[in-house]
Amino acid sequence: YPMAKKLQRYGLKQSMAALVAILLLLTVLGLVSVVVYEKIEDLQADLPEIEVKIKEKTERLQWLLYETTDIPEYEQEAIIEEKKPDIFKAIGKAVKNFLVQSLYLLLVVFIVLTYTFFLLVYRHRIRSFFIKVNWFHDHKESKVVLFRITRIVHDYLKGTFTVISILAVVYALGFWAIGMEHAILFALITALLRIVPYFGSFLGIALPIAFAFLVKE
Repeated sequence: YPMAKKLQRYGLKQSMAALVAILLLLTVLGLVSVVVYEKIEDLQADLPEIEVKIKEKTERLQWLLYETTDIPEYEQEAIIEEKKPDIFKAIGKAVKNFLVQSLYLLLVVFIVLTYTFFLLVYRHRIRSFFIKVNWFHDHKESKVVLFRITRIVHDYLKGTFTVISILAVVYALGFWAIGMEHAILFALITALLRIVPYFGSFLGIALPIAFAFLVKE
């Protein structure tokens, strides 16, 4: 909204300003996606080395299981071989669900952006409608309440994105300081998941912690 408002001051029509604002938003999201994609490619290049480290950890875990349960390594491998079809089936189901959810997310983004466009274009009519409905004592109070709602929503979104930006930098510096590979990728993912209320922070930080346990001593 602030971007569309600013573009209108430069002479763009309301509909064009709304469209340009949405395209700018998509450009920013696209740039973030490109950075994440490139970092994922860097991670894929390191997969052979990561696989070796995971294998070492697995062997240690097998030895630990043998020490604590007296189940020899060959029996452990036999159990794993027996369970492999179920594991692959579960992985396949997870991948399928991920693809379906990704398509659903794209659909939701399209719907949200469409609604956003029309809300930006017809915002004055929508405001006039709520004032005319007169849910409050008079028109003046309705205008004041609508203005406060607008400010609260704007400040909340501004605050959320400020927090995400600060966290991305802090996480990147923190991961880099402890010597974790792919610090920028994990910092971006962890910070972006902060959008999810309450559980986002825990979900985001679980990824780098799991990665550190797998590849670090």
